[in-house]
Amino acid sequence: MSVLDLPPGTIEAAGLYGARCGALIVGAPLFGAPTGFMTWRAAFISLVAVGLYAAQGTPLATQPGPLEYALLMLREVALGLVLSFALHGALLAVRAAGELITQEIGLGYAGLVDPMSGSSTSSVTLLHEIFFYLGLFLTDGHHALLRALAVSFEGLPVGDVSFARGAADAAVALLGPMLAAGIAFAAPILGLLFSTSMLVALLGRAVPQLNVLEIGFTLRTTIGLLALFLFAPAMAPALNGIYLALQDGLASSIHTLATT
Repeated sequence: MSVLDLPPGTIEAAGLYGARCGALIVGAPLFGAPTGFMTWRAAFISLVAVGLYAAQGTPLATQPGPLEYALLMLREVALGLVLSFALHGALLAVRAAGELITQEIGLGYAGLVDPMSGSSTSSVTLLHEIFFYLGLFLTDGHHALLRALAVSFEGLPVGDVSFARGAADAAVALLGPMLAAGIAFAAPILGLLFSTSMLVALLGRAVPQLNVLEIGFTLRTTIGLLALFLFAPAMAPALNGIYLALQDGLASSIHTLATT
């Protein structure tokens, strides 16, 4: 069967599927650097969009005009970005934990250039991001993201020009739990560093001749790096909590968007 034999509205519906899938894949940091658009990502978007449309898609009931179709495309792009924002929220928790630890240890000056975003990233934050992505793949988190995309087409079918009023609220509601998870992720090391600061302060009061600034910086850096090694096993349950929060955030976002 040629393209001309397709039912009316098939190409338009497939294009809407591609818009939502493309917004999610391009917006999510999991699928590549946001600074460039590589050929493999275009092929991946096409493969996912065609697969989802073949599995559950239907042609549009009516032929939309150019302006209406542009609004439909804009709606699909916005929905895809809302879903990708959930992954950004989970990554924000890991980055917040890494930056808090970096500032407390005193490694803020040792910034690296992150090739993913081109911005300055501390070594501790980069280490946490690596473990986050490795754990996400090991726990099939990328499958959960694609499943959420498939479920979103069931609750939010293409072809509806209306936009859910709760989209912004659903995205912002993810920030609170994710930031709380990030603070809990760094809590053991921060607690140990706080105890070190109290110890240095007491030493400074007991022995005024000590150079508190020099001793405090060296001691905090040494204990902080040692704490990263000692509390490494605690990263697994902390990351599991972030992954569960990510799945709950994806489900709640879809539910909120579908019911508003």
